Amino acid sequence: LIQERRNICKQIHLPAQSGSSRVLQTMRRGLSSDFITGFCGETEEDHQQSVSLIREVGYNVAFLFAYSMRKKTRAYHRLGDDIPAEVKKLSPGGAYLYIPRRCG
Repeated sequence: LIQERRNICKQIHLPAQSGSSRVLQTMRRGLSSDFITGFCGETEEDHQQSVSLIREVGYNVAFLFAYSMRKKTRAYHRLGDDIPAEVKKLSPGGAYLYIPRRCG
């Protein structure tokens, strides 16, 4: 799919230490990842697609962060941070911990 469609990034890093739920449970691990919300120009539909991915994959743990500008990025020099902080819904600690289900 990545190869067929130009609007998808060139690579996706999906950390997984095993494809076996039994092995992951024995290792006391699961699928986890980091997600950024509120990137420049992100719409509610874009956000809901990310939520859909999290649910479809069935991550055991996902760390969610509100986007913030970094000087050495393309977004800093070419895009505007147009998503208000109250829309990003950042928790006081700076990240949400989303746990949709447990292993096994």
